[in-house]
Amino acid sequence: MLTLLGMCDGVFVKTKEVRGRDGSNVQIKEHYVLIQVEEQNQYDRVEVKTREVRMAKKHIDSGIDRLYDSLKGKPVAVPVYVQAWASRAGNAGFDLWLSGDGKNANVQLIPAEK
Repeated sequence: MLTLLGMCDGVFVKTKEVRGRDGSNVQIKEHYVLIQVEEQNQYDRVEVKTREVRMAKKHIDSGIDRLYDSLKGKPVAVPVYVQAWASRAGNAGFDLWLSGDGKNANVQLIPAEK
């Protein structure tokens, strides 16, 4: 299991249209925890980027989305796992998913020395 460290930016719900098994279009909702992380760019400058961590239905049913909404603006340590994907069109990538019970780990963030 990996842990993503950063500032919680709350929960985001994305509505998508996908093709169902019978060929009709179906709307689905994907729930994400948004985490702001600091990364160094190619010019050795620190940039703040927002990473989205997808939540499974079991996490939504357990109310973990309300937990992360209450942690908005606070440092968090989010348990994640990586799921790689490839499309028929030749694209590939990965998604970060909430891991285990999905609860914020009690990890103290210490700022890096400059």
